[in-house]
Amino acid sequence: MESADAIAFTKCDGDAQPKAEAARRELLGAIQLLPPRPSGRRAELLLTSAVSGLGIDELGERIEALHAADLASGYVNTKRREQALHWLDQAVAQGLQQAFSGDRDVQAALPGLREAVRNGTMTPFAAAAELLARFRTGGVPRP
Repeated sequence: MESADAIAFTKCDGDAQPKAEAARRELLGAIQLLPPRPSGRRAELLLTSAVSGLGIDELGERIEALHAADLASGYVNTKRREQALHWLDQAVAQGLQQAFSGDRDVQAALPGLREAVRNGTMTPFAAAAELLARFRTGGVPRP
């Protein structure tokens, strides 16, 4: 799950500004109860208003500063490597699922095994083991 480096309250002008400031204080208190992000920081809370210009420059500066700090610390590169490993795992899983689903022998055995699971004569795990044993073996279960 992703978590925020910065949270911008928008439309913090006019009558809404005191309410936004109160909400900011309340959320800041709640954020202090959470563990720090993997980068070691907690989310920053900024008040902004496009109408009055409140906090707009500060928000841009904070985003740039947070990104620069993450680059300098190596956090961005570490996170990208972790994401690359995740996508590798996902690509392998998807490729295996496609190959498995398209396997002629698996497809031939699947309806009967699904029915056996449905009527309770076979457990889902036994049926899965049977299908996996038939995968890419020419229909002959592996020993």
